[in-house]
Amino acid sequence: MNRDRLWGLIWIAAVAAVVLLGTLLGIVPKIEEANAASRELTTVEAQNAEHEVALATLKDEFAHLDELKDDLEELQVGIPLAADIPAFVAQLDAIAARHQVTLDQISISDGTGFVPIEPVVVAEEDAAAADTASTDTESTAALTMGPRLSPENYISVPISIEASGTSATVLDFLSGLQYGDRIIAISTFFTDSGDAAETVTVSISAEIYVLVDPFAKAAA
Repeated sequence: MNRDRLWGLIWIAAVAAVVLLGTLLGIVPKIEEANAASRELTTVEAQNAEHEVALATLKDEFAHLDELKDDLEELQVGIPLAADIPAFVAQLDAIAARHQVTLDQISISDGTGFVPIEPVVVAEEDAAAADTASTDTESTAALTMGPRLSPENYISVPISIEASGTSATVLDFLSGLQYGDRIIAISTFFTDSGDAAETVTVSISAEIYVLVDPFAKAAA
């Protein structure tokens, strides 16, 4: 092979290398752009799927909106948006009349922000003992408010009631309080025999609750 031909082959190889390198330098960024676009498309598709699920949930909830409103109205009877003391007293009168009990005294104090009982933190070494007391833990947790309830919007109104009747009618009256329309949490009660035969007087300490309407408060 003569010198001219050798130099020709070298020149062709050099040109081919330059062309190949230039092609690679041009293609690699395009490949990276394509990969980035593919990743972005995957992210967008995942977000669209989440939005579709959320939209389907909203459509389903809207379809049952009337049922939710009925449930809300029923719950607001038990825990209304205002203390509504006259309606509560009327409920007490109705329960007393139904069970043939005489209401001797009703005392209603000012409402205060409800403070839940905080759950007890159990040390690791007491974990085994805590397992055996799961019932107590569940009861304590049930008294802890959810994240949307606070002393500002969940109000506790202390009440005390004195009523008299027979032993049977007084017990029926207590049961009627617990199963009335308005939710009443009885904390303590004790009975005492009255002056008349078979007459029993019951003294009750309890609480009723008010859930303040946040929208009405914001509008004010």
